[in-house]
Amino acid sequence: MEENQVQKYNVCAIISFVCSLIGLFKYGIIFGIASLVLGIIGVKKCKKDNEKGKWMAVVGIVLGIIEIIYFIFVVALAVSIFSYNSAL
Repeated sequence: MEENQVQKYNVCAIISFVCSLIGLFKYGIIFGIASLVLGIIGVKKCKKDNEKGKWMAVVGIVLGIIEIIYFIFVVALAVSIFSYNSAL
């Protein structure tokens, strides 16, 4: 890499990070899946193209997984509560 060349941020990593932050407050499953997929793409492209922003992609992956697990937990809890109430 030349000294004059400036390292760019990876766009997928930035979008993954932003989607994961939005998913914490609204539409967790949709933004969680988007941040997970874009985060994986961002990490791969950061390594391949030597771009900055790998930490944003990793945070997007972690928060995306947390949002997906939280959604599954809430749905499972709701199903168990409704099935318990209908059994009575």
